[in-house]
Amino acid sequence: MYTRGTCRGHATRELSSNDATPSAGTVAFLGKKDKCPRSWKLLGESCYMYISIAATWQNAQAECETMGAGLVEIDSQAENSFVFTMVTAAGAEHAWLGLSDVGTEGLFLLPSGQPPTFTKWQPGEPNDFRGREDCAMFRPGNPKSADGWNDASCDRQFPFVCEQHVLF
Repeated sequence: MYTRGTCRGHATRELSSNDATPSAGTVAFLGKKDKCPRSWKLLGESCYMYISIAATWQNAQAECETMGAGLVEIDSQAENSFVFTMVTAAGAEHAWLGLSDVGTEGLFLLPSGQPPTFTKWQPGEPNDFRGREDCAMFRPGNPKSADGWNDASCDRQFPFVCEQHVLF
């Protein structure tokens, strides 16, 4: 359950010191009933939450981290469609994704520093318009590619989607 920066999974037994420790951005749920915290949506081995509060890319990433998550890192068309549906169902015109080229122009990387395994840029994107676009986002209103991505200035404020990897 998410309560102002606290994410709690309810375990069915106590963990011992011999149990594996989940990595950052991973939530362990030992019970079968609640695979994701309340208000999060499950797809595969991840839980997702759309956050309607507009934030800069960096602040969005930091807010996701307070919930034991990170900005969504899309790695398949199925995941792209799932997240796109969350964003459009909320009526959002934009939403941050966990991908940027802040370190090296033109080299988009995930917050972990790894290259993405999947991308879905809209036609002509990323274009680093006016030399100030370094962070990836959905722009559902673009008729050229509704579920495609755009690069934007990281200082702009948009809603965002957080992703937690879940251990079952």
